[in-house]
Amino acid sequence: MEAIPPKQEYVINVRLTPRQCQLYRAFLEGVASDGGRLSKRLLPDYHVLARVWTHPYLLMLHEQKQERERLLRDEALEDEDFIDDGDGTTSESEEDEEEELVKKPSKNKSQRKAKDDESDSDVILLSSDDEGRSAGDEKIAPRKSRRLEGEEPELEGRDVETPPEYTGWFTQSNLVSSADRDDFTLSNKLVLLIQILKKCEEIGDKLLVFSQSLESLNLIKRTLEYLDETKQWFADGHEAVKASGEKWGWKEGRDYMVIDGSVQSGKRDTVQVKFNNPSNLRA
Repeated sequence: MEAIPPKQEYVINVRLTPRQCQLYRAFLEGVASDGGRLSKRLLPDYHVLARVWTHPYLLMLHEQKQERERLLRDEALEDEDFIDDGDGTTSESEEDEEEELVKKPSKNKSQRKAKDDESDSDVILLSSDDEGRSAGDEKIAPRKSRRLEGEEPELEGRDVETPPEYTGWFTQSNLVSSADRDDFTLSNKLVLLIQILKKCEEIGDKLLVFSQSLESLNLIKRTLEYLDETKQWFADGHEAVKASGEKWGWKEGRDYMVIDGSVQSGKRDTVQVKFNNPSNLRA
C-alpha cells in the first residue's frame, strides 16, 4: 500500500468588501455597543458577523426565515388554544345528565339546618381533572388563549440565536436590500470560490467544500445554479475537461452533490462512490 502523501494546507485571508466593512462597523458601533451585554451574547454576535463576512444578503434571509417560523408558531398556538377551548367547554344539559348519573340518593333524615352541613358524598364529580377542586365547583372554566389574555406566548423556537434588538438594524441603515440577492460580488469569499471551481474544471480536478453553516451551503448552491441558469458560468470563455458533446452546468446530483444532516447514511455511500469514480469527470 502506497504511503499517503503529506497533507498541504494553505490558509488564505480574504479581505472584506466595502459593503461588508460598513456592515461590520455598523453592527459593532450600533447594536452591539452595550459592553455589558457583549460577554453574554458571544454566540449571537458571532453568527451575525459570520453572515456579514459570508454574504450580506444572508442577514435578510435569516430574518425572513425567523419571521416565517414565528408565524408558524403563533398559528400552532392558536390552533392549540382553539382545541383546548373546545375540549374544556361542557353544555349545561350534559353536566346535569352526568351529575344525575353519579348522584346518590339522600337518606331520609331530619331536615338539615344549613347547606354547610351537607355531606360531600352527595355529589361525586368523576373527572381526572378534579383534584384540588372543591365539590361545589361544578363547571369547568374554559381556557382562554394567551393572545386574548394579552400575554406573550411562551415560544420554544429552534432558532433563537438572534436577539430581538438585532432585528432590522441592517435595513434601517440601508446597507442591505432585496437587490443584493444575486450580487455575488458583495462577497470576496464567493468570488474566490468561483475562481477555484473554474480552475478545477480546467485541469480536471474535483473539489470538496466544507462548511459548518447550512446557510453558507445553501448560498453556494444558489450561486452556482443562478450563474448556470443565466448563462454566466462559461461567459468568461474558460474550458472544462469534459467529454465531446457533453454539456456541463450546475445541476444537483449531476454536477455537484451535497451531504448534510438530512442525508441518510445509505445515500451518503452512494454520493461518495459517485464522487470518487475516476471516470466520472462531471461530479
